[in-house]
Amino acid sequence: MNYRFVCTVLGFLQKRPRLLPLGLLALVLLTVGPLIYAKIYQHWDTDADRGAIGIDNGAFGESYATPRYLEQGWTANDSLWFYNTSQGSGLMPYDLFMALRQADSNEPFRQNANFDKYRYLPQKPTFFNPDGLPVGFTKTTYRGRDYIGYTCAACHTGQINFQKKAIRIDGGPAMADMVGFLTALQHALEAAQEDAGKRKALVDDVLKLKNDYSTETQVLDDLKKWTDSVQRYNTINHSEIEYGHARLDAFGRIYNRVAQYAISADQLRKLLQLAATIKGDQRVPLLTAEQVDKVMEDIGDNLVLSDEEFSKVVSRLLSKEPGYPGIGLKNFLRVKNMIFNPPDAPVSYPFLWDISHSDYLQWNGLAANSGPGPLGRNTGEVIGVFGILDWGEVKSWWSHPFTMLASLSPSALLSGQRNKTHIIGFNSSINLFNLQRLESRLRDLKSPEWPFCRRDGKDDYYIPESTGQQLTPSDKNYCNSKDTRFDEDKKRRGELIYIDRCRGCHTVVDRSAWDRLVVSHMSDAERIGTDPKMAQNSVQR
Repeated sequence: MNYRFVCTVLGFLQKRPRLLPLGLLALVLLTVGPLIYAKIYQHWDTDADRGAIGIDNGAFGESYATPRYLEQGWTANDSLWFYNTSQGSGLMPYDLFMALRQADSNEPFRQNANFDKYRYLPQKPTFFNPDGLPVGFTKTTYRGRDYIGYTCAACHTGQINFQKKAIRIDGGPAMADMVGFLTALQHALEAAQEDAGKRKALVDDVLKLKNDYSTETQVLDDLKKWTDSVQRYNTINHSEIEYGHARLDAFGRIYNRVAQYAISADQLRKLLQLAATIKGDQRVPLLTAEQVDKVMEDIGDNLVLSDEEFSKVVSRLLSKEPGYPGIGLKNFLRVKNMIFNPPDAPVSYPFLWDISHSDYLQWNGLAANSGPGPLGRNTGEVIGVFGILDWGEVKSWWSHPFTMLASLSPSALLSGQRNKTHIIGFNSSINLFNLQRLESRLRDLKSPEWPFCRRDGKDDYYIPESTGQQLTPSDKNYCNSKDTRFDEDKKRRGELIYIDRCRGCHTVVDRSAWDRLVVSHMSDAERIGTDPKMAQNSVQR
């Protein structure tokens, strides 16, 4: 709530004591009212199928009926709220995305078959998701404009397809190919710019929505801006390692997103001055002093570089117009590698159950989960998936009522800046309120149970039919007749192997215990023998 507004109201009530009780009640309602509304709203989408739909002859030749859900401690509205609650991601304008066609056809880019190709999970329209976006894609509204963005669920919802049936697993590792999806998105945007027919169709379809755009010029300007944005993201995060499905170097990509906003114009200028190539045994600068000045002209008015300024630097480096260096792609990649790190350590998406009960998180065990840890972890994640950052200097006291308090901070007093009126504003699309709510919702999420049954004691597995909304494998009547979920002989032998080789690092967690605590066990990467790249990158870069 606005600080000046509260002070003004309290001053008004102080002079009118008869109105004080009603005034205080109104202030309380204004404070807690949004919290109550948010809690009630969270339960409004109760689609029994949780929005899930079946696929006939999908991208990989699969067909499956409407996915079923395992009993994991969540209701239908818990799942739907988790899928569709914005965390502040702004990949591109919503209207442009909804109207975009695929690069090699006139089919909508948002078509279910296209999402299925990259293993994002198609959904039908529901109350929280009226446009039928796939799991983990939602609308973010920031500063009066709508954007398409990712939610946690895009990367942390799994699905098993087996014998024309499907089981949806909340909090499970996704099979998503994010790199392939963003590459295809770039090609679709480029095609919309270059192909007159696609360009006209895009403009017409966007204007029909009557939402954020009212003229053709506005649409085309944003088409260029966001094509450049996706191109820049894909170029910065290019890696020689092919990720494929189910893997992503999220840490590397988050680092590069933060690096783009953390670097100042002066730092970027110095890096351009140092950029060089080797000719023979000589180190030759890539840019002359005059070319550096030309590239950096009018760059750096804000404290950090904006997306538009970074886009200008990139285009100027590649430009062959008079005065610009025209360094070419190979040398541009040399400059890129001076600022950013190649995201070359893809790992599987981690599962989310027990996340709120663990002391440390991430595969490398470096994310503390106490105090501000969850907020910092989740904020970094949103930055990595296209959170919009409007960082800069706030010069006016009236535009930021806490400017005067900042001048009284210990750092301001010790550095002799107590009389300064400028502070740094960290405005962004990141929704801290929703991040806290999403983290809280994960406390009730439980790990899934083994969902398959063995037919006639043989290694012939099936998913049983069920008339309920959830599958409960631990129910004694879950399997048909005398069928069982496990081969008891193999189960006993497996338990002995677990005790002998696994128990020291992988303890059994009681999924039903509300107060369960998962204590992380750190192991030497060389001893384990797994791919050490992610762990090495996290401490060496």
